[in-house]
Amino acid sequence: MDVFSVPPGELRDMAGSPDAVARFLTQAAACAPSVYGTAPWWFSAADGDVCLRADHERGLAVADPAGRELTISCGAAVFVARVALRYLGLVPQVSILPEPEVPDLIASIGWASGRLEPSAAERALFERLPAARATDGRFASPRLPAGLMAGLAEAAAEEGAALRIMADADHEAALLAVTDAATFALRLDQARLAEASEPRGDGHGWRLPPADLVITPESAGVVTVLTTAADQRADWVAAGQALQRLLLSSASAGAGLAISSQALEFAPLREFVAAQFAAGAAPQLLLRFGPSS
Repeated sequence: MDVFSVPPGELRDMAGSPDAVARFLTQAAACAPSVYGTAPWWFSAADGDVCLRADHERGLAVADPAGRELTISCGAAVFVARVALRYLGLVPQVSILPEPEVPDLIASIGWASGRLEPSAAERALFERLPAARATDGRFASPRLPAGLMAGLAEAAAEEGAALRIMADADHEAALLAVTDAATFALRLDQARLAEASEPRGDGHGWRLPPADLVITPESAGVVTVLTTAADQRADWVAAGQALQRLLLSSASAGAGLAISSQALEFAPLREFVAAQFAAGAAPQLLLRFGPSS
């Protein structure tokens, strides 16, 4: 089923069946980014709602032993589910981590009774999902539309996260140096390298950068850190939802987003980033924005 070409009449029929909604959300969530393209989630219908669960068998034991990036990935899928429900004419009612004692249950996704037709903007948001994919960060210049970064910061805040922009050359260069150091360290670690290089199907997201990718201040774009106030599982879900909103928001403005988060997979470097670039907040992802090629 291609969820992006379903006739309007069939959309209405789907909205009346939790099983059909779960299948629709599963297909739409294929557009969500995930760590190393693992797509570590699955949907199921239960008691009239849809549950999004983490698939820990797709976790990364070396790079992500705590499941932080896995949970961020699931958060991105939650945001896609919200967008997809509105496209179906349903009003989402989402509960994050509704049963803490069930570690794989990320969200219980319900919807209000009755239908509310999506606005043109909500339809466009859904239709933008397939094209709103993270880039490898080969930006030709750092030039972006005026006001875009302020708007992206507001978008992150709507999801309970903060987008911290490296506004001066010294902070930008230092953070890029940390990123480069982590990339080289990852390539020297055979266990991490093997895990990062394992084929992951059609998933997309953040992974080991291409061997020939050299990030310079001239081509880095706008360098940022996506942070949360705390560092619990709910914060990781919030970071994932913010990531997906940022992908869609930047794509709508003709901008690309690159995820350069390998430094945060090393605990000492993550602590360093928190102290030096995030004012003590919890860094969840390193993001760079630049013009789409």
